[in-house]
Amino acid sequence: MTKKLFASVVCALGFLLLGAHPASAGSVSTSVYAEADAVTNCINTGSTFAFCDVGFAQARASAGAGQISLSGFAISSQFLGGQSAALASGSINDLLTFTDGSLAGPAFVEFTFGVQNDGGSCVNQSLDATAGNQAVPLSSLSYDEFGIATFATTPQAMTFGSPFAFGMSADLGCFRDGELQFNLSLEDVLVLNANGNPILGISLTSGSGTNYPLDSRNITPEPASLSLLATGILGIFAAVRRKITK
Repeated sequence: MTKKLFASVVCALGFLLLGAHPASAGSVSTSVYAEADAVTNCINTGSTFAFCDVGFAQARASAGAGQISLSGFAISSQFLGGQSAALASGSINDLLTFTDGSLAGPAFVEFTFGVQNDGGSCVNQSLDATAGNQAVPLSSLSYDEFGIATFATTPQAMTFGSPFAFGMSADLGCFRDGELQFNLSLEDVLVLNANGNPILGISLTSGSGTNYPLDSRNITPEPASLSLLATGILGIFAAVRRKITK
């Protein structure tokens, strides 16, 4: 195989993979909350970002584009005999509509999330999360050496052409002497038929205009990508044929 032919095939496959995970931006409805409580109290709420900082406690929350990040830090007020607390929460809600020109009626959607939890060092702490409308079993997830785990929801019923209410949220509490961090991000959206098999040719739109990461098994390659791939394959066959006829 010549270098040019090999490059054509690589480019074609690259276009297909890039098309499977479009970039994300924005969200239809986000809410964040941060509260730090030490010698004085500080509360901060917002739509996408909140930050609160007092002498012995700090809380931070951000949400948007299918991602929620939370952190809390608290140290006891030793001189005044008090205790510090950091609270943070975030939520995202959107309406997802799945369509296919030849399909109507019910199907199923499965969401996969990336979960990062540093384990925390707070003397007392609390942490819970909901992703894709299902509770995340944080205590039973298997984390890798980077502290990252994957959580996939069970398939949820949806109807083609009708908005599906999608939501994710998380709450963090760090009470006295320690730090706690948590990140939750939507990694993949997969549409399945009643037999649990991926459906090809699906398109996904959201009420917010966010380009959520639809699984590559649901996407029909664009004509231009198919043409490039076909050109590379034909070139390979031509090269092999020339070698055989020599």
